Amino acid sequence: MVSWEKAFKTAYLTFLYMIVWWIVEGLIGAGGYFLAMDSQARGIWVGEVIGLGLFFVAGVMFIITSLAVSYKFSTELIRDELSQNYGLVDAVKQVKYLFERVGGKIGTISRGTDPVEILKARLARGEITPDEFEQILRKLYGSREK
Repeated sequence: MVSWEKAFKTAYLTFLYMIVWWIVEGLIGAGGYFLAMDSQARGIWVGEVIGLGLFFVAGVMFIITSLAVSYKFSTELIRDELSQNYGLVDAVKQVKYLFERVGGKIGTISRGTDPVEILKARLARGEITPDEFEQILRKLYGSREK
């Protein structure tokens, strides 16, 4: 779970980046507006079109950059959170490997009397660790691999 500190830090950075982009867009939009108004007063229609075009571009940039900044920081936050919990993925892969090594599949755990099946069920429930699983297997089968 994301800590409040990390969440507020991400929100703060997002807000700062948005302010920077809003200033850039504001300058472009203001330039377009004043160019259009000045051209209108002078009767230059090409300047009006260019000015209104710049004003429109600034509006589109406002939407796109706001979304881009939000996505950038939220995906970085998610990536960091997942990388901290990556050990869980490794543990699941190790358990899957251990199940397949003794001839089982993850979805076929039964509560029979076979010691290996009981071990697999205990490992799946988290009652024993993968290391304990290996040790018990070695005790059951001696030094030979199965």
